[in-house]
Amino acid sequence: MCVYSNWRCQAMVIAILQIVGSCVVLIALLAGVVDDVPDFNMGERGEIVPAIITKTSCLISVVLGVTLFLGVIQENEKKGRIWLVSHCIFLLLEIISAVADFSLGRRNPSSVFPVVCSVGIVCYFLFVVNAYLEELLADGEKVGVVEKKQDPERDADAEEV
Repeated sequence: MCVYSNWRCQAMVIAILQIVGSCVVLIALLAGVVDDVPDFNMGERGEIVPAIITKTSCLISVVLGVTLFLGVIQENEKKGRIWLVSHCIFLLLEIISAVADFSLGRRNPSSVFPVVCSVGIVCYFLFVVNAYLEELLADGEKVGVVEKKQDPERDADAEEV
Protein backbone atom coordinates (compact mmCIF):
# COMPACT_ATOMS: atom_id res chain seq x y z
CA MET A 1 0.00 0.00 0.00
CA CYS A 2 2.64 2.54 1.02
CA VAL A 3 5.85 2.60 -0.94
CA TYR A 4 6.94 5.78 0.78
CA SER A 5 8.18 6.34 4.31
CA ASN A 6 7.15 4.43 7.38
CA TRP A 7 5.75 7.62 8.95
CA ARG A 8 3.53 8.19 5.92
CA CYS A 9 2.20 4.64 6.08
CA GLN A 10 1.44 4.99 9.77
CA ALA A 11 -0.29 8.35 9.25
CA MET A 12 -2.38 6.77 6.49
CA VAL A 13 -3.37 3.89 8.79
CA ILE A 14 -4.30 6.37 11.55
CA ALA A 15 -6.51 8.28 9.10
CA ILE A 16 -8.23 5.11 7.88
CA LEU A 17 -8.77 3.83 11.43
CA GLN A 18 -10.22 7.17 12.47
CA ILE A 19 -12.60 7.29 9.51
CA VAL A 20 -13.79 3.70 9.92
CA GLY A 21 -14.04 3.84 13.71
CA SER A 22 -15.90 7.13 13.76
CA CYS A 23 -18.29 5.98 11.03
CA VAL A 24 -19.07 2.78 12.94
CA VAL A 25 -19.75 4.69 16.16
CA LEU A 26 -21.81 7.32 14.33
CA ILE A 27 -23.90 4.67 12.54
CA ALA A 28 -24.44 2.84 15.83
CA LEU A 29 -25.54 6.06 17.51
CA LEU A 30 -27.88 7.06 14.70
CA ALA A 31 -29.33 3.55 14.37
CA GLY A 32 -30.06 3.43 18.08
CA VAL A 33 -27.81 0.44 18.77
CA VAL A 34 -26.15 2.43 21.53
CA ASP A 35 -28.65 3.84 23.99
CA ASP A 36 -27.83 7.54 24.00
CA VAL A 37 -31.32 8.80 23.24
CA PRO A 38 -32.95 10.21 26.36
CA ASP A 39 -36.29 8.89 27.53
CA PHE A 40 -38.31 12.01 28.31
CA ASN A 41 -40.95 9.93 30.11
CA MET A 42 -38.30 8.98 32.67
CA GLY A 43 -37.26 12.59 33.26
CA GLU A 44 -33.99 12.44 31.29
CA ARG A 45 -34.23 15.91 29.74
CA GLY A 46 -30.65 16.72 30.72
CA GLU A 47 -29.35 13.85 28.60
CA ILE A 48 -30.14 15.46 25.23
CA VAL A 49 -27.08 17.74 25.29
CA PRO A 50 -24.54 14.91 25.83
CA ALA A 51 -26.25 12.91 23.05
CA ILE A 52 -25.92 15.82 20.63
CA ILE A 53 -22.31 16.44 21.67
CA THR A 54 -21.44 12.75 21.16
CA LYS A 55 -22.92 12.64 17.66
CA THR A 56 -21.34 15.95 16.71
CA SER A 57 -17.91 14.87 17.94
CA CYS A 58 -18.18 11.65 15.91
CA LEU A 59 -19.07 13.66 12.82
CA ILE A 60 -16.13 16.02 13.42
CA SER A 61 -13.88 12.99 13.86
CA VAL A 62 -14.96 11.62 10.48
CA VAL A 63 -14.25 14.98 8.83
CA LEU A 64 -10.84 15.20 10.50
CA GLY A 65 -10.00 11.63 9.47
CA VAL A 66 -10.84 12.47 5.86
CA THR A 67 -8.76 15.65 6.15
CA LEU A 68 -5.74 13.68 7.36
CA PHE A 69 -6.27 11.02 4.69
CA LEU A 70 -6.37 13.64 1.93
CA GLY A 71 -3.39 15.42 3.47
CA VAL A 72 -1.33 12.23 3.36
CA ILE A 73 -2.43 11.34 -0.16
CA GLN A 74 -1.76 14.85 -1.50
CA GLU A 75 1.30 15.36 0.73
CA ASN A 76 -0.35 18.55 1.97
CA GLU A 77 1.29 19.80 5.15
CA LYS A 78 -1.52 22.26 5.93
CA LYS A 79 -4.17 19.54 6.14
CA GLY A 80 -1.93 17.49 8.40
CA ARG A 81 -1.40 20.51 10.68
CA ILE A 82 -5.16 21.07 10.87
CA TRP A 83 -5.58 17.48 12.06
CA LEU A 84 -2.68 17.82 14.50
CA VAL A 85 -3.88 21.06 16.11
CA SER A 86 -7.49 19.91 16.39
CA HIS A 87 -6.46 16.63 18.01
CA CYS A 88 -4.24 18.47 20.48
CA ILE A 89 -7.27 20.54 21.47
CA PHE A 90 -9.45 17.41 21.78
CA LEU A 91 -6.75 15.72 23.87
CA LEU A 92 -6.64 18.67 26.26
CA LEU A 93 -10.44 18.65 26.53
CA GLU A 94 -10.40 14.91 27.25
CA ILE A 95 -7.79 15.32 29.98
CA ILE A 96 -9.66 18.25 31.57
CA SER A 97 -12.93 16.30 31.44
CA ALA A 98 -11.36 13.20 32.98
CA VAL A 99 -9.70 15.18 35.79
CA ALA A 100 -12.99 16.97 36.51
CA ASP A 101 -14.95 13.71 36.52
CA PHE A 102 -12.48 12.00 38.85
CA SER A 103 -12.26 14.98 41.20
CA LEU A 104 -16.06 15.30 41.42
CA GLY A 105 -16.46 11.56 41.96
CA ARG A 106 -18.47 10.95 38.79
CA ARG A 107 -16.10 8.21 37.67
CA ASN A 108 -14.99 5.15 39.53
CA PRO A 109 -11.28 5.37 40.43
CA SER A 110 -10.77 1.92 38.88
CA SER A 111 -11.61 3.42 35.47
CA VAL A 112 -8.33 5.36 35.38
CA PHE A 113 -6.61 2.72 33.23
CA PRO A 114 -8.87 3.15 30.14
CA VAL A 115 -8.45 6.93 30.32
CA VAL A 116 -4.66 6.64 30.57
CA CYS A 117 -4.60 4.16 27.66
CA SER A 118 -6.78 6.44 25.55
CA VAL A 119 -4.57 9.45 26.25
CA GLY A 120 -1.46 7.37 25.50
CA ILE A 121 -2.82 6.18 22.17
CA VAL A 122 -3.80 9.70 21.13
CA CYS A 123 -0.33 10.97 22.12
CA TYR A 124 1.24 8.24 19.98
CA PHE A 125 -0.99 9.22 17.03
CA LEU A 126 0.02 12.86 17.48
CA PHE A 127 3.69 11.83 17.55
CA VAL A 128 3.35 9.79 14.35
CA VAL A 129 1.54 12.49 12.39
CA ASN A 130 3.97 15.15 13.61
CA ALA A 131 6.94 12.97 12.58
CA TYR A 132 5.37 12.48 9.14
CA LEU A 133 4.84 16.23 8.75
CA GLU A 134 8.42 16.97 9.81
CA GLU A 135 9.66 14.40 7.29
CA LEU A 136 7.47 15.99 4.63
CA LEU A 137 8.95 19.41 5.40
CA ALA A 138 12.50 18.02 5.33
CA ASP A 139 11.87 16.36 1.96
CA GLY A 140 10.40 19.61 0.62
CA GLU A 141 13.48 21.56 1.69
CA LYS A 142 15.78 19.02 0.03
CA VAL A 143 13.78 19.24 -3.20
CA GLY A 144 13.94 23.04 -3.09
CA VAL A 145 17.74 22.98 -2.71
CA VAL A 146 18.14 20.54 -5.60
CA GLU A 147 15.90 22.62 -7.89
CA LYS A 148 17.84 25.77 -7.09
CA LYS A 149 21.17 24.13 -7.92
CA GLN A 150 19.87 22.64 -11.19
CA ASP A 151 18.80 25.97 -12.74
CA PRO A 152 21.91 28.16 -13.17
CA GLU A 153 20.27 30.41 -15.82
CA ARG A 154 17.55 31.45 -13.40
CA ASP A 155 20.18 32.27 -10.78
CA ALA A 156 22.14 34.36 -13.31
CA ASP A 157 18.97 36.23 -14.34
CA ALA A 158 18.15 36.95 -10.71
CA GLU A 159 21.63 38.38 -10.09
CA GLU A 160 21.35 40.76 -13.08
CA VAL A 161 18.07 42.26 -11.86
